[in-house]
Amino acid sequence: MEINKKAILSALKADLKSAEQLKLSNDAKVSEWRNEYEGKPYGNEVPGSSAIVSRDIKKQSEWQHASIIEPFVSSADVIRCLPITYEDVAGAKQNEVLLNTQFCRKFPRYNFISKAVKVLDQEGTLIVQTGWDYEEEQVEVVAETIQVDEFGN
Repeated sequence: MEINKKAILSALKADLKSAEQLKLSNDAKVSEWRNEYEGKPYGNEVPGSSAIVSRDIKKQSEWQHASIIEPFVSSADVIRCLPITYEDVAGAKQNEVLLNTQFCRKFPRYNFISKAVKVLDQEGTLIVQTGWDYEEEQVEVVAETIQVDEFGN
């Protein structure tokens, strides 16, 4: 079976074009949210009338910041793993301990959560890319070999 490079390229271009339209729509919403957060004028001001825009969104957001962060940084047991079947109980407990240890001790969670909440408050949306850093390591191990003859000796 031969790969049709032109068909793949045209499909990728169509995906890019549709993604660009969605991105422009999302960027407009983020810009609107940021303008409201910063208290910028709406643009429909009438001469001779007040042009003051309240900054209540920013004040309220800054006031709530600590209470939004608190559940994620106050406990060492942030992640809960629930088993699906009876055989998964031991694995779920082990995964829960591992993930909580990594999130609480090996990850700057306070800085991450604080920055994430600030971006969410200011832009009205937050996208976080998750993943694992994987390092492969080869280890040579000297193991004792046992030979067994046909008589079991």
